[in-house]
Amino acid sequence: MTVSEITSSGSNKYSQILENVEPKALELVSNSTKESILKQLREFLEEIVETE
Repeated sequence: MTVSEITSSGSNKYSQILENVEPKALELVSNSTKESILKQLREFLEEIVETE
């Protein structure tokens, strides 16, 4: 997907490529995968961040 975007847009600027690729890439990730990753991030942050 990224190579295709670079080829079609003719740009090699990271920010411009990301702007075009990110929405498409996010659509490819299932909701269950997103929820699983968010759960793992929350658990990780709870371990390393003090909440007193």
